[in-house]
Amino acid sequence: MKNILARGGIEFIAVFLGLGLSLWVDEYLKEKEFTEQNFISLQRLYHNLENDSTDINWNINTVTQKIKSASWVEKWCDEGMPDNDSSRVYISGLVITKLFLNNVEEYNSLKSSGKMGLLNNDELIEALHDYYSYIPGVKVSDEILTDLSYKEFIPFIRDYTDDIGYDKSINIDPSALIGAYPYFRLKTTPPRDKLRSFSSQIGVFSYQNRYFYNLLKNKLIKIRKIIRNELKNKGYDYKLEKNKNT
Repeated sequence: MKNILARGGIEFIAVFLGLGLSLWVDEYLKEKEFTEQNFISLQRLYHNLENDSTDINWNINTVTQKIKSASWVEKWCDEGMPDNDSSRVYISGLVITKLFLNNVEEYNSLKSSGKMGLLNNDELIEALHDYYSYIPGVKVSDEILTDLSYKEFIPFIRDYTDDIGYDKSINIDPSALIGAYPYFRLKTTPPRDKLRSFSSQIGVFSYQNRYFYNLLKNKLIKIRKIIRNELKNKGYDYKLEKNKNT
């Protein structure tokens, strides 16, 4: 009788330990999968945002050139529009445009599948929501500026030009951003008041647009810093990044 009880007790303990071990293994595998998915999502987000960073910096530089062009044209108009070969270059700078092709693949995937919890960081999730919800406003600012240049200014300046292209004889630093764009060839001088009005409007909306992009850039910097810290805490030193400051 005692042997039967002892044997039963041993079998019970064995079953208990086996069940406990099975549950531990299941939990371990789930935790391991969660950690791997978290790591993959962080990497993908970082790469998406790295591309965004490049685009944002380009757009900030582009709109800065637009601001410089507007300022130059305004001053030129105020000075009575004296002969200057550079005038058509800076007038052309008023129609420089850009697009923000932000990467949303990983964010949308996590959001639509209800897996934002994979990131396991409330600060990061909040920062991502803040960043991606701000982008539509920046794109509205882009659209306003593009419409002003393309739908209003170009129809105006078209009557005073007969060509658009490049001219190496013009003394413009080839490394400057404006050198990457074609120039109008003026056949007659446009009306001073009208040209100054357009350059003033474009300058104001360009300042506003750059302000929005700088705010967006700061939000992006915050997110990338959080992700870098998360990856570092997991023992991964992110050495492939191009610029830790953006």
